[in-house]
Amino acid sequence: SLAGSDLETEHGRLGRLIMRVGQCIAIDRFGSPIRGLIKAKKEVEKGKIILVHPEGTRTHDGRVATLKDGAAYIAIKAGVPILPVYIEGGYDVFSRHMKKPKPWHSEKKRRRRVIVHYGPPVCPDAFDKNPHAMTEAVQNWMCQMEKNANGNADGIASNLT
Repeated sequence: SLAGSDLETEHGRLGRLIMRVGQCIAIDRFGSPIRGLIKAKKEVEKGKIILVHPEGTRTHDGRVATLKDGAAYIAIKAGVPILPVYIEGGYDVFSRHMKKPKPWHSEKKRRRRVIVHYGPPVCPDAFDKNPHAMTEAVQNWMCQMEKNANGNADGIASNLT
């Protein structure tokens, strides 16, 4: 997976463990990410699957943030599709403000729901190999999934595509 290089340097042993166990490719989130993106492209060309969080980090409020073009860049350069994924309920279980996950809803006396939605593959050729247009298509799908999830009273999206 792609992960911020600061995970290794600023998050102690846990950060280094995550980088090792996740076989993470370090990305400089605050400078130039090019070196990490090139390394990720080479791994994809070897047949590996890369996990990319195109927002760069978990958001403060759990809403979908503006996506970055890194995943689209890798997909275009390696000639592979992007499979968009929307995680519904993840913020309630483990927001960036929590020290550890909270899977139990104490008021409702049940586990919190986390539903993973997979979108249709997004192929680079359909966007004339334009990373920004490709990212925008993924962004639109994720925002629609968020809208569907927020529109349902009991937290289950009506569209499971």
